[in-house]
Amino acid sequence: MDGEQLDAYLDALEGDERGESTEPGGCAAVAVQQLAESVPYFRDDEAAREGIRHAYAKVFGDERMISALGHYEECMREGGYAATSPDDAKSKFNDGSLLGSDESQSSIDAAIIDWNCQSEHVWPVWDELYPLEPR
Repeated sequence: MDGEQLDAYLDALEGDERGESTEPGGCAAVAVQQLAESVPYFRDDEAAREGIRHAYAKVFGDERMISALGHYEECMREGGYAATSPDDAKSKFNDGSLLGSDESQSSIDAAIIDWNCQSEHVWPVWDELYPLEPR
């Protein structure tokens, strides 16, 4: 898949997140919007935004997550990529600064390393701090 094909695929899936458009789009965005309409904490209101801010503050302010992000950063560095968090990796991926000279292979490699580092270090702590299912 060349760069143009990758861009077209990502635009269709997620909408344009690379700063070229402020309109959300793509099939994933449509699905999220349809699902979100039935979920109170996704609705566009201040209470929802406050709930999300509270959840993120709880999770990312916790020492366990701070430690997990340090391990994530080290894991990414060992894989050859400089990213301090999954959000940092996504931002660098979108602006091209995470990629090497062979964009298509570097994109795949970066995504695999990011996935592995997140699943090993970040997701278990997230689930512990903010589980999706009641225990």
